[in-house]
Amino acid sequence: PRSTLFPYTTLFRSDTVAFGALQVLRAAGRRVGQDVGLAGIGDNWAGKVVEPGLTTIRFYQRQVGQEAARMLLQSLEHTEPDAAPVRQTTLGYTLVERGSL
Repeated sequence: PRSTLFPYTTLFRSDTVAFGALQVLRAAGRRVGQDVGLAGIGDNWAGKVVEPGLTTIRFYQRQVGQEAARMLLQSLEHTEPDAAPVRQTTLGYTLVERGSL
């Protein structure tokens, strides 16, 4: 049965933080992937070798860097503070499903 003390699934801001949560949950007697699910962001290589494997969101670092550089160059074209237009950008990602969900 699912515990009322832990949420069923939590997405952590990085795989590294999720690895820490995995250890804490195990120490609390929770079965990750059964009692509680967790996922990280970044597709760290260690997510493939921990047990259960860590579900993660893989984002495309090159695309992130290119878009950040493009936005920086665009903001430098404006001489007035706060004159650069506000932009919303959607970047690609892939959900990599492993045993932690």
